[in-house]
Amino acid sequence: MIEERKLAREDKELDLKDLFVEVLIHWKGIIIAALIGGLVLGGYSYYSSYKENKIQTEKKAAAEAAKQNQEESVEKYDAVSLDELEKTLSETSKNNVKSVLTYSEQLARYEEYASRSVFMLVDEKAIPRGTFSFCVVSEGDDSSSISGIYRDILSSSDLLEYVKEQCKLGTEVSEQISVERSQSTISDKDETVNVYVYGLNEDQCTDIINAICEYAGNKCAELQASLGEHSLVVLDSSVSKVYEKKRIDDKYALQNTILSLKKTIAAAKDAFTEEEKEYFNILQDKIKMEIANEEEAEPETEGEIIIPPVEFSKKKLLIGIAGGMVLYVLVICVIYIFSRKIKDSDDFESIVRVPQLGKVYRYRYSKGLAKKIYSLKFGGRKVAVPAEAEAIISDNVAAVAEKESVKKLGVIAAEGADKLVESLTASASQKSIDVISISDVLCNREQMNKLESIDAVLLIAKPMVSKYDDIYDVVNVLDNRGIKILGGVMD
Repeated sequence: MIEERKLAREDKELDLKDLFVEVLIHWKGIIIAALIGGLVLGGYSYYSSYKENKIQTEKKAAAEAAKQNQEESVEKYDAVSLDELEKTLSETSKNNVKSVLTYSEQLARYEEYASRSVFMLVDEKAIPRGTFSFCVVSEGDDSSSISGIYRDILSSSDLLEYVKEQCKLGTEVSEQISVERSQSTISDKDETVNVYVYGLNEDQCTDIINAICEYAGNKCAELQASLGEHSLVVLDSSVSKVYEKKRIDDKYALQNTILSLKKTIAAAKDAFTEEEKEYFNILQDKIKMEIANEEEAEPETEGEIIIPPVEFSKKKLLIGIAGGMVLYVLVICVIYIFSRKIKDSDDFESIVRVPQLGKVYRYRYSKGLAKKIYSLKFGGRKVAVPAEAEAIISDNVAAVAEKESVKKLGVIAAEGADKLVESLTASASQKSIDVISISDVLCNREQMNKLESIDAVLLIAKPMVSKYDDIYDVVNVLDNRGIKILGGVMD
């Protein structure tokens, strides 16, 4: 029997119906958890929407303020003063002023080019350059004409736009690619197309070469039908740093041109009369205003800043509601599975192989929806009310005790089983059986000593109050002392 009880501890099973009812009983908590989850995620989505609305509002306000400042920064020229000055100034004076404006415009263009040009930015004595050549191979005698077509293709603006997009370059890409022709070493009738690529560094040269080869390969596939069957054969490819005197001369020439224009402009401004200075300022303001008007007239390249409305996401709200419910149900299941307290579905026969002498189905909730949910575990089976069940169980225990010739019956009951103990005492007294109440036999010596004078023991446990380990320990004590266990009752 002791071995069977040990196996019962190891083979304990969970009742899924009891778990399902346990979840349904907490329907109020599930609803509250769903509301909390919905409020958390819904509130977060509303906050995110508010934050994005605020960011976009600030961006739009900043853009409008910048535009307003730009408009205010362009001073309106005085047309009346301009007309008067043009009447009073000589042609020489006016030409002096206009020439300075022309020089200033040229200087701006040269400086902008110098800030973007690869040849102006790299070390003129070690310019990164990539070279590769390819030959058009055709079955006919038209390889030379096809090579000419490919030279035009590699010099086209479409190629420059493709390379510009693939390599993230600016307008300076036009000076970074050079295409030349030479005689092929494959055969006398074939021509080789040489391509020279310049970059800020060797990696950029490699990227440009790859983009050109990819573009040429795509074009070759497209032109098979119109030019006949042909192929492109890459002969060689290399990337290195080179010294080119022409590039050095161009760089120094541009620097000298910029310095010369600055000196010319400065000297001309110093020689201005007061009228010429005023005329120059008015013309300059007029040019700024014309440029600003042209920029306003051009369509905006950037998308308009759209301010999203402040609202909560219905999707996140539903996810929050579902997540709150699932999380709460998961917590209930985990607590139920790992709880060491006796479940409603347990009985002494399954726990410690002790005869089950009765079970009082006390509803945890006495009314409302929870009571109906809790009754689902009975499966439509008729169950006595607690008071009637106590009387029936008391008479049954007294009859079993009388049959087993028990004169002194010890009752080890869980806390809260007082009503059942009183009913049992009354029924046992009618059969001349003394009921001795024993509590805390595991920690109280005086209560433990009561076991010496009894014939058998009745165990009374309460679901969700009594613990498995306590029942196991009590049964072990009784077995070790050779005390008969009459049975057990679930209250």
